[in-house]
Parts: sequence; structure tokens; C-alpha cells
Amino acid sequence: MRSRCPEVRADGAAGLFDRPAPNAGPAADTAPTVGDLAAQAAGAVPVRAGARRAGASRQLPFSKQFSPVQIPSLRRFLEIVALAAGHPDRVQNEVLAYLRPAADPTKKPFQTMAYNALVSATHYGLVTSDRMALTSFGEALQALASDGECLEALARHILRNLNGAELALGVEGLKRADRRLKKEELAAFFSVAGLMSNADGTDINAIAGWLRAAGLYDEDIWSRLDVDRFATLAGVTLEAVGDVSGVDRVGLAILEELALAPGYVSTTGQMRRLLAARGGLKINVPMFLKTHLRPLERLGFIAIEKTTAGRGGSSARFAGTSTFENDVVQRLLDRARVSGITVTGPELQVPLASLVEQLNDPDRNIRGRALELFALRLLHHLGLRQIRWRTRPTNAEEIDGSAEGEAQIHTRWQVQCKNTATLEVDDAAKEVGAAVRNRSTVILLVTTGRLSRAAEDYVNDVVRYSPYTILRFNGDDVRTLARDEAKLMDLLVREARRAQDLRSREPGR
Repeated sequence: MRSRCPEVRADGAAGLFDRPAPNAGPAADTAPTVGDLAAQAAGAVPVRAGARRAGASRQLPFSKQFSPVQIPSLRRFLEIVALAAGHPDRVQNEVLAYLRPAADPTKKPFQTMAYNALVSATHYGLVTSDRMALTSFGEALQALASDGECLEALARHILRNLNGAELALGVEGLKRADRRLKKEELAAFFSVAGLMSNADGTDINAIAGWLRAAGLYDEDIWSRLDVDRFATLAGVTLEAVGDVSGVDRVGLAILEELALAPGYVSTTGQMRRLLAARGGLKINVPMFLKTHLRPLERLGFIAIEKTTAGRGGSSARFAGTSTFENDVVQRLLDRARVSGITVTGPELQVPLASLVEQLNDPDRNIRGRALELFALRLLHHLGLRQIRWRTRPTNAEEIDGSAEGEAQIHTRWQVQCKNTATLEVDDAAKEVGAAVRNRSTVILLVTTGRLSRAAEDYVNDVVRYSPYTILRFNGDDVRTLARDEAKLMDLLVREARRAQDLRSREPGR
């Protein structure tokens, strides 16, 4: 058995189990790096309609009229958008003048060309969704000193945040199998694997063009991958990408939960209890250590502390390795696809107990931030994806958002968290209305106080007479979770039984 973390084995992994928990206070006010801005931009990339219809778990960026062939200078393209910022039509006309200087801007085919280039740029996280300006990431690239630096930063972003590493890995596998696929066949091949792109293969060709422009490939697009440069830009070896791709759903869930654990340390017993809140996982409880943890250890993601023998390894403790901590690997595991707020890795590890304590801080902004992180952590424990927050007004202590579940059946969640003494009937009614509009199926109401009697009656009526499932957590529940995050499953069971009881009663009773 090979290990890609010999330093972990050499010291017996002792240091992994002694790492301090992250600071429970607010994050330091430090300037974000280009990598931070790229990750934030990736979190705000729109979900492609085709990916949503196909139920694809991942997507490649839309790339029509957006490749090194159409965009000979990426820095110049970004500069043009920055100079014309403020109105989408003005931006589009200036981009068209760059793409086709002699084109008639009133002709629809040329308008479509410029429009597609800008829409593609939004899918790369370079241009805002309204196509009026650069994102913070786009501004950071435009400020780089040369086109070469700009291309390198974009290639790093594609590999780390836009599923480019998985694309490169798949192509290398096809080459080893001596399969030469046309671009349409490549698109179909990856679509079957859950990585969606345009059926005509244009997205894949454009992405390959950007990677080649950054020096990852020779003159022919897929001819020879420079594996050393890949590792430098992706921050992970091609072999490690393959290992991540081979992790099953239970393994992915374990790694996601471990990413939320202070110090990246957990135990088999605690992990089993946390996984219980995620629907659709087939967990081998008696053989948890052998079936679910040993494969992750062999891949180098975790180190398992030596324990006394026992069925199920109930006393085993395990920790994430340096490979696990690698930013790219964690993004490939889709552990922090967050939109609407900026979150750092250490912030995700802050225990719920610390966040709940911050909800009583005298500083209202700290209370609001703690509520954001509390809600995010709760949804991660539920195994939800496509988490989206509506913008939180300055210092407000209310979180509104949505998320989606991808267990055995698809669910769409409407979420409201309030750090107030009472959640009123109007608050509950607003979320039911939003659920109708967004076609949600589950509504999660969380308050650090209590639900008013009128709100309780309203929620009961909605559950009794409609198909909506409403989960309600009050201040006592929040404090229960602060003491033990694994109690989430108990709360879910309680709410399920409450809904069953309401729906079993005869009308009018």
C-alpha cells in the first residue's frame, strides 16, 4: 500500500491529534489573496440550466466566444470591461469592438458574440452576473503585471475551482486507454460521469485552450500534459485527483464532516452520529473502521490513531492529513460551495458552542456573523448543496437562504435563522410564500428564542394541510446543538414525528 504522506507515518501522526482548535472569535481582517478571491468567485458562479435539468453534480464553465482564440489578451479583455463598467450595453459594445473591430454593433449575430463572451466570463467568475463590471477576482487578474501571470492565475483557478483538474485527469485516462474521442464524444463521456458541459464540446475545447496557453499542454491541445506544472498550478498531483475521484459517497461525507471538526480530528463514534443526519447513506456500522475509514487512510486523507481492538473500532480516533488539508482536494470534495458570504477554512471549524456564545456578543455585527456561520454549519451537517444566502443587511441578525439535498430524492430547502427573542407568524408566512415561489419542499425555521403561539399554530396548519415539511428549532434546540452537534439527528426525528402526528389527525381536530 502506498502512502502520499510519509511525514505522517514517520512521526506516528502524533502531531495531527494535538493541533489547536481554531480561534473562536471573528476572523482577522486581512486582505484576501488572489486565491481567496478566486474561491469566492467560484462560489458565486451561476448553476447552468443544463446541469440543473440533468441533475449533474458538477459543471464546467460556459465558454462560448471565450477562449485564447477569441480573446488573444485576457488582461486587455478585463481592462475593457473595467473601463466600460456601469452599464451592460456599454460593456457589450466595447467588448464587441475588441473581438471584431470592423463589426457593425447593430447586427444581432455580433451582439450575440459579445454577449456570449461576457456570459462566459461570468461563469469563470471574472465578470459580475449583471455583466456590468469585473468581480473582485477579475480586478485582481487585471491588476497583474503581464498576460503570462494572468493566464497562469486563470489556469490555477480552472484547475482548483472549476473542475478543470477532473477534466485533465479524465483525458489522461482516455489517452492511457488509447481512446481518441472527438470533442462531442468527450462532452458526452464527462456528462455520464456527472460533469456537465455543452454537448458540442466547445466548453471543453476552450478550457483546454486556456490550460495550454498557461503551459500545461504542448502545441496540440491534449498532446502531452506537463504533470509537474499541473501539480504546481493545481496544488495537488494528478494521482491525488484520481484518489479523490475514487472516494465513495460515505467517504466524501466523512471528509466533509471532518473538515468541520476542530483541528480536523474526530472519532468513529462521533462521526457515525454526525452522518446519521445525512439521508441516503448506506453505512456499515459494525465495520465502520474497516469499511469506511481504512480506505481513506490508504489514500492518505486521514491518519488513524492506534486503538485497542474492538468490533467497529468504537474507540478509534482519526485526523486529517496534509493531503486532506490541501485546498484543491477539499474543493474537489465540494465541502465549501458557499455563495453570499466569504468563509475561511478555520471559520468552518469553529464549534457550534463557540458560535452560539457569540450570538450574545455586545457587538451586533459579531452576532450577525456568528449566525451566518451557525446556519452554514447546520446545512453542511445536513449534507445540503447549492447553499445560497440572500444578502444580509449590515449588522442584521437574520439569515434567509436556500439549499438543495441530493440524497435518494431531490429536496429544495428554504431557510430562515433569526437571533431574536420571538419568531412571529409573519416570519413563518414569509418563508412559506418564498417556498411556493422557489418550489421548495422543506422549510427550516431556526430561532435563538421561541416561536410565538400564533407562529406555532400557523406552522402546524401548513404541515397538516399542505405538502410542505417545516422543521422548527428554537433556542433550547440551539443550545442542545451547542452542547452536542450530533444531536441534530434527534431533532430531525422529533420534527418528523411531529409532522406525522399532525397529518394523522382527522381534519378539524
